Amino acid sequence: MFGIQAKGCAEPSFVSTWLQNSPDEDRPLIPFAAGSIYAGASDTTVAAISTFFIAMMHYPEIQKAAQSEIDKIIGTDRLPSFTDHDSLPYVEAVYKEVLRWQPLAPIGIPRTLASDIDDEYKGCPSSL
Repeated sequence: MFGIQAKGCAEPSFVSTWLQNSPDEDRPLIPFAAGSIYAGASDTTVAAISTFFIAMMHYPEIQKAAQSEIDKIIGTDRLPSFTDHDSLPYVEAVYKEVLRWQPLAPIGIPRTLASDIDDEYKGCPSSL
């Protein structure tokens, strides 16, 4: 990182910003902090990617449609960038559906009725 930064080719990042703005005595902490950030995000990333692969195995037609959108917008001569985001609505929908289908963390709140409701629906009592 230090060599890349010295050449002036470092992309803006947490590490490059910290290197520029920290006193020399903090420099030994930077690799540990960067490693913690990487490790902290790796388990959720692996879980999301695993779920995506499972979904694509179950729904190959969805995979074909997403790949078609990527090929049409990005082509084969470059990698995607953040500027492509708005041009890939189907891929974004697939990503959101993967996260909805198998959430990475239990973010739902358990719910219960505050009181029993004496009700029937099409002749079936609600207590079933």
